[in-house]
Amino acid sequence: MNRIQVALLAVVFALQAPVMARAEDRIMMDADNLGPDHGFIERLVKEVGEECLCEVGPRSFYIGRFDLNDDSVEELFVYYRLFPYCGTAGCQTDIFRKSGDQWEKIGQITTIFRDLMRPYLIADGERIDGWRTLLSLESGFRWSPSESQYNDFFCLTEPCFERYRYYGLEDEVRRN
Repeated sequence: MNRIQVALLAVVFALQAPVMARAEDRIMMDADNLGPDHGFIERLVKEVGEECLCEVGPRSFYIGRFDLNDDSVEELFVYYRLFPYCGTAGCQTDIFRKSGDQWEKIGQITTIFRDLMRPYLIADGERIDGWRTLLSLESGFRWSPSESQYNDFFCLTEPCFERYRYYGLEDEVRRN
């Protein structure tokens, strides 16, 4: 194998890294995953419908659950499959954690899914203050201890990085 072929394979494997995650690290997103949070999701549907003045139903969202900080309580992920919440960088996913009887929003990330039939995020092994870093197809999100939420964004792919370079933000999105 020549150097070009090896380099090409390295790039292909690097781009596939989130896809190759262990099953137990995947945050599976499902349109029918309302579960015990049905009431909260219904309120969210109503709020989003009023905000965007569009027809919204529970199937307008993909729902996922995963314990990000090992406290035995799963956080809730809500991926919006609606025009006002999607753009060229993907669609909005909100992250909520249970605080008493209420859901508290602890992050908002933009995600792109390769396969909308089985979409998922990855809970990476990296942890900050006990919270796992999240990976999507093109980008990642780290926990910000000072703000107690997910808001530290970084790019995993060159197309993601180039979108931010266009706006002069490339130094803010590089992964350490």
